[in-house]
Amino acid sequence: MGRWIKMIKPSLEITTTIGCAVRCVKYCPQELITSKYRGVPPLTLSLFRDLIKTVPKDVIIHFGGFCEPFGNKECADMIKYAHDQGYTVQISSTLVGLKPADADRITKLPINLFLLHLPDAQGRAKIPMTEEYFETFRFVLSRVQNIRFMNMGGFFETNHCEDIARGVSLKRKRGRVMCEMLESPALVMGPNGDVFFCCITRGLSEKVGSLRTETYADLLLRFPRQSARMQRDPASICHVCEASFPYWYYKLNAVKDKVFKGRTLREVMAGIR
Repeated sequence: MGRWIKMIKPSLEITTTIGCAVRCVKYCPQELITSKYRGVPPLTLSLFRDLIKTVPKDVIIHFGGFCEPFGNKECADMIKYAHDQGYTVQISSTLVGLKPADADRITKLPINLFLLHLPDAQGRAKIPMTEEYFETFRFVLSRVQNIRFMNMGGFFETNHCEDIARGVSLKRKRGRVMCEMLESPALVMGPNGDVFFCCITRGLSEKVGSLRTETYADLLLRFPRQSARMQRDPASICHVCEASFPYWYYKLNAVKDKVFKGRTLREVMAGIR
């Protein structure tokens, strides 16, 4: 993001199940997530259809959330359904749990973004190096055009979602803050339909509502007030989150863009229009 907001399309990130086999516990508080949601069953295709029926088609449906999405055996069916309904589909995955046959199906779809979480030398992500994994990997690598990679190796920088959830003391930012998720809804849904403000919450705080009992429009009515509070409240997660930055910087760049009309200072000085 370059410490500057790029206006993003609204998105709804789907958590398909509770309990992640990848167990990146150094950077993801799975023990707290599974404790809070103990007994919550995996999301079914039937319930998924019901939960997204009020979600507008310009909202990106992103499969990821608080677990490895393919830990749910129906995830590929949900991806296919979301695509067939006209949604833009994105995926964040390690490929753990994705069978080659399902990989064959979903990689034929026009996936807008596939963020592929690779194994790391330190073994922080528990990704089995099996023949099935490599067959699935080949499908994804050879067919998906919009693919990006990440891993939790030596140069990985945490966003501290695990520390926020575990109550670790972090340096708090002063004054009003801003980030792209405070300006454009990037909501995350649990497998029971509960919806949270963003992925940093890990489903442990900042609940917006539930798509099981409310419409997507109902949730958006709360977004401006909730966003304003999180920007200003020094106790909010936004004041320790790596994604946030000072509000004054946001306003300064807004003025710069208005005056420079999207040009760089060098282009302005050179008289380039």
